[in-house]
Amino acid sequence: MLKKMVQQKVSIKQMSSPIGMAPVLGDQVRQGSWYLLLFYTALISLNLGIFNLLPIPILDGGLILLLFIEGTLRRDIKREIKERVYQVAFVFIVLFAVVVIFNDVAKSSLGHTLHLGSLARVLHLG
Repeated sequence: MLKKMVQQKVSIKQMSSPIGMAPVLGDQVRQGSWYLLLFYTALISLNLGIFNLLPIPILDGGLILLLFIEGTLRRDIKREIKERVYQVAFVFIVLFAVVVIFNDVAKSSLGHTLHLGSLARVLHLG
C-alpha cells in the first residue's frame, strides 16, 4: 500500500485513523457480530505491528535499521546525527497522523457540516 501511495496509484484517503475505524467497530458491536469484531480488532493489531516495523527511524523497524547500519560500520553513529534523524522522523509521523485524522474527520458527518472536504481538496490532501 505504501509503495502504491508513493507511486500515486492509491490515495491517502484510503487510510484510516482510530476516528475512521470506530464506526466500523461500533457497527459490529451493534449487530452483535463478535466474530467480525474480533477479526477487525486483530486486523488493526496486525496492521499496527507491520507499520511499526517500517524502517522509519522513530519506529522499531527504524531502530533495527539504525542498529544494522551501526553494526555494518562497526562504530556508533554520532548522537547529533541520530537526534536529527529522529526529529525528522517524528515530524513525518505527526504530519502523517494529522493528514489521516483530518481526512477521517472530513469524511464524517462533522466534516460535512464544517465543509472540510472542500478544504481538503484545496489543500490537496488526497
